[in-house]
Amino acid sequence: MNKTPVLASSPLNRALLKRIASRLSGHVPMHLPLAVPRAIRVLERAKPAPKRSADEIHTFLITFAAPIFTSSCGKLARSGIGNSHQAGLVLLIKSLDGDSLYVEVERLSKGLESIRVSTGSVTSDLEKAVNRSKASEDSRRKKSEIRILRISALHLSAVWRHIPANPEADRIVPYTANFAGVRKSRAYSLRRADRILKNAAIQTILRWYERYQEELAVRSR
Repeated sequence: MNKTPVLASSPLNRALLKRIASRLSGHVPMHLPLAVPRAIRVLERAKPAPKRSADEIHTFLITFAAPIFTSSCGKLARSGIGNSHQAGLVLLIKSLDGDSLYVEVERLSKGLESIRVSTGSVTSDLEKAVNRSKASEDSRRKKSEIRILRISALHLSAVWRHIPANPEADRIVPYTANFAGVRKSRAYSLRRADRILKNAAIQTILRWYERYQEELAVRSR
């Protein structure tokens, strides 16, 4: 990925990058044990790096950024993927030494924010899913947006390539193992993914209800 695919409305800003850099200061020694301890900065790839010695500061460049769209099983069962709401941001960042980190910025209630950092195969799995999500030849002529679809109850994270001018051409590519019945790294049309995920949400709700009824029966004995 040579360019950073970020939506024009992406909430990337200097304050957020500083908060991510602050959080990385506790994660880099754990995830990158060979890295020399030093101050950390996070930059958008398109912007020139400040002229400071690499010995003084550890620089990470953003190579990918996309908003998270999420939904509960209840909303998913009722109205499908289209009723999901924006709830955060996924980033891939890479150090000048070539080390990659996967960063999730999640919006919580009352304006709170959660920043999680991961390493390992999730970085390459996401990159592979982005490439697999590329639209057909006809759809490539239309502008597309990269989103991350997150259904936490189903352990699903997927790349969602959205084409505003033709939503029927949207593609969904999971990059995590999940309970939703969709295969990791496989590309699905929006219609097919919507049908599978709605059914998985309904089945999950039914299992929750059955478990709840069993617990009530045990308590009433």
